[in-house]
Amino acid sequence: MQPQPELLLIALALSGVTLKTSDFLGERGSTPASYISAAISAFIFGLLMSESTFSSSLILGIIVGVTLSKKVDKPNMIFGLILTIITAFYFGIKTPSLWLLVVVAFFAFIDEIGHDRLSQRSGVFALFFSYRLSLKLAMTTLTCLSLVGAVYYVGFLCFDLSYDLASHLLTRIK
Repeated sequence: MQPQPELLLIALALSGVTLKTSDFLGERGSTPASYISAAISAFIFGLLMSESTFSSSLILGIIVGVTLSKKVDKPNMIFGLILTIITAFYFGIKTPSLWLLVVVAFFAFIDEIGHDRLSQRSGVFALFFSYRLSLKLAMTTLTCLSLVGAVYYVGFLCFDLSYDLASHLLTRIK
């Protein structure tokens, strides 16, 4: 049974907020709050991976891309990664689409590397990677080519923009 589109969009938005919150708290130390946030994020990610082939491809692609860029480097994030896998298998992970997983992983990796190396500089590349636009543009292109459905595209944007918004708000309270 497919969830209502509204619930999918809310879950994807919450996954973006909780992922960024986990990252933010983990950078400040291994506190109970960093692990609780990672557990909440992992639970949502695991549920999403059992929702559909697209959601599974998106979440796994992000995990692979971010992990390959060596950004899963804090104990709470490693804990969250393990818990995501356990939760996904518990709820019945959907088999991801290999091509979509590879595309998402590739552009997530490019975004993370570019963000680390170029976002603090000036110019068009700095702006491009400050907002991690590679994956956004790739998903927009796939949607325009009718390879990704509209509700999943909006869901991806809910995830990505809520992550960006959480990042913006959290950096203000440093």
